[in-house]
Amino acid sequence: MTRVHVKYYRTQLLAFAIEDFRGPWFSRILHERYGLRELEIARHGVFKSQNGVEVDMDITERIALARFAPSSGGNLIHVLLVDHAPEPWSIALMRDPPDEGPPKC
Repeated sequence: MTRVHVKYYRTQLLAFAIEDFRGPWFSRILHERYGLRELEIARHGVFKSQNGVEVDMDITERIALARFAPSSGGNLIHVLLVDHAPEPWSIALMRDPPDEGPPKC
């Protein structure tokens, strides 16, 4: 396999993994079974014209998976994080809320 093939394969693998993390079905599996809480994607873009580089930029995107408390339905949501947000292992908010048990009458 040539380096071009390996690069293409890895690019496709990453694109599908990002799509799975962002989608509702696989993100639930990745969150519950594998404990994944965040995806950080760093990109470097260079826009070129016939005269040279027109735009050169770096972008970092952070997407978190978080679950509402059971009393609020317990749904899993995607949250777009700012660059300076704490890492998921350092904050209790990113951990699953404790099960509150059955509603009290």
